[in-house]
Amino acid sequence: MKLFHIPPGKLAADLIPEGEAGHLVVASEVLKHDEYALFYMQRKRRGDWITMDTPAFEGEDISNGDLFNAITLIQPDEVVLPDVYRDCTGTTDKSWEAYDFLRQLGYDGQFMGVAQGGTWSDYLQCASYFAHSGKITTLGIIEEVEEHFDRTRIEVASILHSRHPNVQLHFLGASEHLRELKDRNVQKIVRSCDTAKFVVWGLNGILQLAPAYAKGLTFLHDHEVYAYPGRQSLGGRKEYFNYTGPYGTIERDCVIGAIESWREYLNRCAAS
Repeated sequence: MKLFHIPPGKLAADLIPEGEAGHLVVASEVLKHDEYALFYMQRKRRGDWITMDTPAFEGEDISNGDLFNAITLIQPDEVVLPDVYRDCTGTTDKSWEAYDFLRQLGYDGQFMGVAQGGTWSDYLQCASYFAHSGKITTLGIIEEVEEHFDRTRIEVASILHSRHPNVQLHFLGASEHLRELKDRNVQKIVRSCDTAKFVVWGLNGILQLAPAYAKGLTFLHDHEVYAYPGRQSLGGRKEYFNYTGPYGTIERDCVIGAIESWREYLNRCAAS
């Protein structure tokens, strides 16, 4: 599993280490912040993987035209199709509309479909529509499955992988307890996870390191996870992208230290 860290719009170059080779960018922020767009354009040119998302988590809509404009700037490897929260039919309708629009304009990269549903049955049906459509390569798993369906993301990922082994899986966001990131089976079946949490912890002066080795290749999975201060500590879910500080060396080191420790941890897990 790879982590795609999400920084504020103007701080990407200062907070994302050179060693990070996979990224999730928010299309609306590409169009708002020149520094943000330039950073990811440069990362794409050097060969990094770029997934482009809509600003749905931030509570915003984006037109298919603006989504295409952001795609034109960044040239992402993958685009997250728009979804409708807890609505299977609304999600597939909106996703296929965007899919057709972007394909007709010449986007030839990969697509991620985000399964939604008001019930567990609806959710599984939505995932099945996407997986068997022949149009997507990745299924996105929202963080809220735990509260809506009384199933952990670990369980949801395992179920979707067993039902649809032909598609990749991606976690949209990380849970505050981080348990799904430390599960060895999930690390094998989930390709990637995007999150702003380690950046938010760090900008609050909290160094949220990955589990450490205990003996040999055994990791401490019950390592301390600090209370998550939330994006509201930096302005709000949407306002987070406008955050420019103040912050100093301590906060920056907390961000970079956490990012690098989790990259090393997940790489070692994959190799063991």
